[in-house]
Amino acid sequence: MKISENIIPLSLEEVIILQKKRTKIIIALSKIEIFSLGVLFFFFRNNLNEIVFFVLLGCVTVLLIVISFIAVKQINKDLYKDIKKIIIGTIDNKLIEFYKSPSYYLFIGNEKIFVDKKTYQQYEIGAKIEIHITFYSQHVFIIKYL
Repeated sequence: MKISENIIPLSLEEVIILQKKRTKIIIALSKIEIFSLGVLFFFFRNNLNEIVFFVLLGCVTVLLIVISFIAVKQINKDLYKDIKKIIIGTIDNKLIEFYKSPSYYLFIGNEKIFVDKKTYQQYEIGAKIEIHITFYSQHVFIIKYL
């Protein structure tokens, strides 16, 4: 059962955390882009017509840039809005979903909150907690017992 939800501005430290997270994502995706373009260049440059190669290279580049923008879109929204929500309540349920790797969730009222494995194991159903979380990227800053 959710007890309360408050909306407050992000602190300077939280803004810095989100900016660092965004930077890490951009750097990781840039490395993947460079590697992908390198593979494309070295394996296909001699096997394809020159025009086809450059069109393919351009398409892959645009696709990877679009993926980069999509990956940081939610964090950018959080930084632009500059707010977070504080949820105070009891954990109603816990869930592990398996797709390619396990994803861990805590439920407080109708809120489904993604957490890491350590946090999932640390908190039990029925525990009263306080969670500081962003709206769009669902980045959890703080989870603590009350």
